Amino acid sequence: MKPNKILFFDVLKRVASDCASEGFVEHPAYVSAWEPANQAYEATLIRSNVSDFIDQLNVSFYPSWHSFRFHINRSVNSFGINTIGDLPTDAGEWTDCWLYHPFDEYLLKSGTAWNVFSIKSDFKVSKRKPLNVEAETLKVCAAFERNSVFLFNALRGNYRGRLVDVQHYKIERPK
Repeated sequence: MKPNKILFFDVLKRVASDCASEGFVEHPAYVSAWEPANQAYEATLIRSNVSDFIDQLNVSFYPSWHSFRFHINRSVNSFGINTIGDLPTDAGEWTDCWLYHPFDEYLLKSGTAWNVFSIKSDFKVSKRKPLNVEAETLKVCAAFERNSVFLFNALRGNYRGRLVDVQHYKIERPK
């Protein structure tokens, strides 16, 4: 396997195990893989205890940017979904189901809250070749573990700060 692919799946495995305590599991409709249209490796985890909200954690790695991005799309559960088993297993059908409803995007930022100049919207990896996959995995995962606390607190409504950016989206269905 290519080093970028190994790095992505190593980080994804560690992030998925960290997020399991928050109830996130692999998404039944989306496959974790290279997305040629976005030129990125992408994966989606979904919160298994579906209630008032549907939370989807997106993990993306952009090799050309040398960076990872982590964000959660939260939409109100107006679909009548009670469990993960109620989700459509076809990716296109699921995207059509949630995309055209208002949702909030919680973007996790890297850096520390103490230094405003260190805060970036992505988690950088080394540009050096050959890529040291183990060291970069540890670096990205350590930064994610440190800042994910703020992300999950923001979902609970307990965090207002610089390390989580919240954007509201309302996409209209094309006519």
